[in-house]
Amino acid sequence: MNTRHLRALLSFLVLAAPALQLAAQNPLENAAKDKAAEAAIEIPLNNQLRTSYGAPQVAPASAATEVTITSIMQGMFGYSQGQGARALGQVAVVSQNPAPAPSSAPIGVVQTSTQGPVTVIHAGTTTPVPLDPGDTIGINDTIQTGPGGKASILFDDNTEFTLGENTKLKVDDYVYDPDGTANRTGYTFLEGVFQYVGGLIEQKDPAKVNIQTPLGQLGIRGTEFIAKSDGTPNNLEIDLITGAIALFRTGGPAGPTTSAPAQIEITPSGTKVLPLTQDQYDTIRTQLTPAAPTS
Repeated sequence: MNTRHLRALLSFLVLAAPALQLAAQNPLENAAKDKAAEAAIEIPLNNQLRTSYGAPQVAPASAATEVTITSIMQGMFGYSQGQGARALGQVAVVSQNPAPAPSSAPIGVVQTSTQGPVTVIHAGTTTPVPLDPGDTIGINDTIQTGPGGKASILFDDNTEFTLGENTKLKVDDYVYDPDGTANRTGYTFLEGVFQYVGGLIEQKDPAKVNIQTPLGQLGIRGTEFIAKSDGTPNNLEIDLITGAIALFRTGGPAGPTTSAPAQIEITPSGTKVLPLTQDQYDTIRTQLTPAAPTS
């Protein structure tokens, strides 16, 4: 504490002495004198403190406020924790209205093919809000379609997801820099049906694209496929159109890499790979383009 601050404190103690004497005699009988003493103290004290520290903090006073040693000491302590202490750098200034946390930067946009009930739960929230064409998607957003719903999401690297009805997909991770080397994406497919068309991140070597499913994680490269699941760890069907897929089962070894075209049926008991016919593909594809609801 420098000399100027010490002088201000000594002046405060000297000016407070009459009030202490009045309180010690009989506070009830000297209420009027107390108020006069308080006024006498406040004027020079405020002038000195404003000069030294700036405007003081003011707390609402009770009508029955009594000048006592305790109240004066409490006032000194409060001031030491307030503007005076801040001016001296003794305590950090903490805003009473902190700025809200920044929202996730947009990494994708909803295409114009959206129809039916489509919602999103944005990162840090719990309430679904309608998702319309032109709206953006960020990391940790969860997109969900209802009965007859459809949504197409185009990400910054040209990866595209087309979600059919009653589908839920969460964006876990997304890093894309056209000139960077740390590009990666991660999604969680919770239930429903979707078509995936890989973008520029898939073209990197190694391709760091992972999709978590109820039965394990899909490692994919150069792919276009349709996936279908009822949301339970009992079945997962993949119609692999182009590229290759490997399934890393939860708590188990990695499965073999399967190349297109193929239909992959995955259950807890194992994986079955079958030829993918045009009829099978067309049947699954229709689930991504449900008929528009009738009025």
